[in-house]
Amino acid sequence: MSNTTHKPTHIAYTVRKTESGDFWTHIGAVFAHGKGGGFTVQVAALPLDGKIVCLSPKEKPVGEEDPKGG
Repeated sequence: MSNTTHKPTHIAYTVRKTESGDFWTHIGAVFAHGKGGGFTVQVAALPLDGKIVCLSPKEKPVGEEDPKGG
């Protein structure tokens, strides 16, 4: 069974530093591994600096990019 049928435990972001503050971009999701003791990370993009920040879906970072461009 694929992990994509379950809700993610965390949301993956990349964070860019700008003059006006941090700019968060949602790049993927983290799912609890089906066999326990680990996680599956699915990302649609990789950050240039190699750093991925994972937060609980309940936490929405200030400065998160609107995926609809608005």
